[in-house]
Amino acid sequence: MQIEESPGPRRSDALIALGELRECVTATQNLSHLTSSLHVGTQVLQEVVPDVAQNLTQWAVLISTLMQIARETLVLENDELNRFESEAQEAGSSLCALLVQSSRGVFKAKERLLIERKLQSTLPRVSAALSGIELLMDPPHAPSLPTTIEDLLVGAPDLGSNRPHRPLAIFGNQQNLEVTTPARVALRALGALAGQHKISPPDHLGIQVKLVEGRARLRFVALKTVTNLRTVQLPVFAESAHSSALVRAVLRPFGGIVSKNGQEITLPACSIQQAPVQALL
Repeated sequence: MQIEESPGPRRSDALIALGELRECVTATQNLSHLTSSLHVGTQVLQEVVPDVAQNLTQWAVLISTLMQIARETLVLENDELNRFESEAQEAGSSLCALLVQSSRGVFKAKERLLIERKLQSTLPRVSAALSGIELLMDPPHAPSLPTTIEDLLVGAPDLGSNRPHRPLAIFGNQQNLEVTTPARVALRALGALAGQHKISPPDHLGIQVKLVEGRARLRFVALKTVTNLRTVQLPVFAESAHSSALVRAVLRPFGGIVSKNGQEITLPACSIQQAPVQALL
């Protein structure tokens, strides 16, 4: 992940802290797989649990460090973002406390069941915390050339990561509107908001692009069919009750606006004038 506009030392701090936070989440996910497996005995868990607990001891500090860097870069002042930080810290810290307590005694079936249940309830929260932090760590003033909405969505700047993707049908004025919002920032913002929209089969998630008062409006809609529509791959972020607030903070430096219900975003845009086609003589 690039953090190009942060000062040198802060950029280094962010990269290190973000890497350690990812290691915490990966260790938590691996432990969840082990505790739910019938082929893994308590002796193995007795050896693994203390290591995961040790990783998680720095969770709250890592969250605090990264949020402070985000505040300095994005000028964040928002009660909801403060709640996101508090909930993110609590998710990892409460799990850490249970693992530390369990690793001090004899690991039995009861402790295993407690850890398994705690992981089931906590893993979505720590994953959402990591996704939110990653979103905030995108460069807020990254340069970007004017590009059409369609090229922005098709570019897939997140393709190099192991993040899963979901199909998204686009229709409207995506070929005739240009924006200067960096593609990486815009795509990840849309990916974070898309998780809030539950679409039941056979419906499909789509996005309508329209020029409204000099701004490109991108609105999520449910579609009965996507036949003859362009489909792109949108990065998937863990669901969070704070997704809209996080996306607002990320898009603000680029003049982006998120609706209250997270149904749409608008970006400064201009319409491309299509040159007339000359008839062949």
